[in-house]
Amino acid sequence: MLLPLFLYRCRTHPRPLLNLDVFRIRTVWSANLANWWIGLVSTSTWLVWPLFFSRIWGYSKTTIGGALTAGPICAFTFTIVGGRLVDRYGSRRVAVCGSLVTPVALGWPLLFLSERPDYWWSAAPAVGLFGVAWASTMPSLQSGILRQVPSAVYGEANAAFNTVRNVAGAVGIAAALAIVGPRD
Repeated sequence: MLLPLFLYRCRTHPRPLLNLDVFRIRTVWSANLANWWIGLVSTSTWLVWPLFFSRIWGYSKTTIGGALTAGPICAFTFTIVGGRLVDRYGSRRVAVCGSLVTPVALGWPLLFLSERPDYWWSAAPAVGLFGVAWASTMPSLQSGILRQVPSAVYGEANAAFNTVRNVAGAVGIAAALAIVGPRD
């Protein structure tokens, strides 16, 4: 509710907390739009999977942790590969490809998850693909922004990127909890 006041203050203050002028750069604006949607989806997804594993499949907390490990492992691995691909093809192409993997990762469980536990077929591919999608998209977007802004505003552009991602994540979690949270 206070977002308009915050934006007004950032626009009028001589040293704003968030420099909105960096959003005048097309790359910053468009990358942060993608950042918003990815942050919204990714944070809520990492909340919904454990809830599903626990409530529907009856997994213990340790088993849930093991089941989710495929995502960070794939993200770590693909971050290295993704960096090389960015050097070769550019951050925009890698980010677009990663963004196209995200709906596949999210759609997989919609097609294959059921009440019967079948982790290796119905969940592991989605968790792993989501790690690959995140690792190819988020660092590529961030490096793409930093390549387009003057060095004097690196910190501000980077802070704006992280702020957008974190606010989107909070909104995504709130939306996910409103949809799948307890009804009592």
